[in-house]
Amino acid sequence: MDGTNGADSNAVTKAAPYLTIAQAITSSAATRGDLIIIAPGTYTITAALVPKANTSFLAGRMVNPRAPSVTIAGNIADMVQIDVNGTYWEGIEFEATGATTDNLVDIADTAAVVGCAFVNCVFNGGDQTSVVGIQLDDATFACSRLYIEGCTFRDLT
Repeated sequence: MDGTNGADSNAVTKAAPYLTIAQAITSSAATRGDLIIIAPGTYTITAALVPKANTSFLAGRMVNPRAPSVTIAGNIADMVQIDVNGTYWEGIEFEATGATTDNLVDIADTAAVVGCAFVNCVFNGGDQTSVVGIQLDDATFACSRLYIEGCTFRDLT
């Protein structure tokens, strides 16, 4: 994935990556355990990212866990909606860019989730009011085996 030099019409190789995270998710297999490597940069989304089961998302270059090289930014209610098992996120900043954002990541909203990990990620509310980093309080569904390591939560309510 390369937000500067990619194209969503590419056949996807190291030399010809996708442009958007959404296209990488669409092209991934639902159960295979795909790895999506994201090139450094800011990826502004206008629709929620909805990963498939057993997919890992890694920043392509990780130097400082407190200042990730990859930022997913948006002004939508739930930026990332995780209702599948086995997702893994490493070295990524999730950033609210406007007042519409409620949750940076919403887990187990429409289905129970087993296994979700965030490693060296930053959850940045962007000085917006009422932004939650990780939302887990659905009355019907639950998340088990949530793993969080080395993450920073800032400017959240």
